[in-house]
Amino acid sequence: MAQRELVKKGNIVTFRPETMSWDVLDRPMRVLKSGVMKTVAPPSYEGSPGYEVPVCPDILNEWRTREECKMKVTAIHKFGKTRYRYTGDIHTVSTAVMDIPYDGVQTIEPYEDENSEDEIDVLSTAHFNMSRSSASSASSSRISNFFSSPSSATNSPITQYSPHQGSSSDSSTFGTSPKKSHAPSRKNFTIEEMESRKNYDMELMVHLRQCEDDETFIGYPHLHPAWPGTVSSQLHPRLKLYDDMHPSILFMHMDFHTTPSGHIVQDLNSITGVIPGAFRTLVETSRVCPSCVCEYSSVAFMSHIQEGRCLNSFSDNIVRQVVCPDPHINTRLSNLRQTLPSAIRKKDALLPTTLGILFAMWNSRLGLPLDLWMIARTAVVTCKDCFLVRTFDAHEAHQTKDGLCSICIALGEMGETEKEGLREEGLRALVPYLGKGKRRVVD
Repeated sequence: MAQRELVKKGNIVTFRPETMSWDVLDRPMRVLKSGVMKTVAPPSYEGSPGYEVPVCPDILNEWRTREECKMKVTAIHKFGKTRYRYTGDIHTVSTAVMDIPYDGVQTIEPYEDENSEDEIDVLSTAHFNMSRSSASSASSSRISNFFSSPSSATNSPITQYSPHQGSSSDSSTFGTSPKKSHAPSRKNFTIEEMESRKNYDMELMVHLRQCEDDETFIGYPHLHPAWPGTVSSQLHPRLKLYDDMHPSILFMHMDFHTTPSGHIVQDLNSITGVIPGAFRTLVETSRVCPSCVCEYSSVAFMSHIQEGRCLNSFSDNIVRQVVCPDPHINTRLSNLRQTLPSAIRKKDALLPTTLGILFAMWNSRLGLPLDLWMIARTAVVTCKDCFLVRTFDAHEAHQTKDGLCSICIALGEMGETEKEGLREEGLRALVPYLGKGKRRVVD
């Protein structure tokens, strides 16, 4: 979303050079011992625990330092009223001006307590955010256990990473000089989990690659390790613990759920489906991190790197093999996204399935081990009637009990006498780029 739209909605934003996009910041809050939260006046933002100073896009200018690109709070007095806005500290550009919505100090969710609201602050905004994420640690531990090797299982939860937390200050060290460290301040996994993610199943990958090249799964999809018919009995060990996992465990990491790649992931795992060209493009944008040896979508790859270092690896080495992302990839994916009439489109985005979780994980800061990504990308079917690509479960869900395409039935194109005549014309109008993607897709 553009900066102007975010600011109009009352947000404070900063430019993230890692993802080449604007990110919404949390405003500083005072959290009292009683649990009552109060807003902070803009002139007091600077110095508040957990406060992150917004920067403008000039951070991309190699001739400017980060300090020069920081924005400062400026008071504007007009007609007897005081308003606040962010302006460029040293230079002035159009994007370096943001109004700050402020209606005076407000109390949020007050409640009576034996403690006084006048007591000193005990938590910064950043600490409050971390306490909220720890509330889901019980459910998060299930996904954490999967990434631990059997000999060194751990119950530690996957820590939710937030760009804001990297700049947060601990209350015990606030006011003192921070320790100099080149390593990212937070990791998404424990060392054991990181090592386990690197130990992918090469034999499985070779098998899936060969089947992909031979188009085996087109005629015999039930031979795939993720085919629904094999799920309870012969499911591959790398998938077994995903099978009964509720997707809400992962959704706390779905920062890119509403991005173009996120929309295609949703459609791919739903009755809606995607055109072959969209699926091919999605797969082509996948990137491998040389540090954690995992696959990511293009936008997720950039976000899992902080200060040049991988958040999912125990190595402190700079990730140097970083290819600049295609600046037009979001536009390409948006143009390729399938759009069905409202009467046909189902509100079933991201079915709660194993494959749905794998694709969502790939499109998040968590990433996906190489063998799991190979399983996910080959676990798709192209419908012979509507020519749309879906994951196994979504493909079965879009068919009737008789095995007919529900999309085509809804469009009135499954009549025996007119099936052949209307299919090409109707679907060509319905599905852009159909002529370029009628071949069954496994890549």
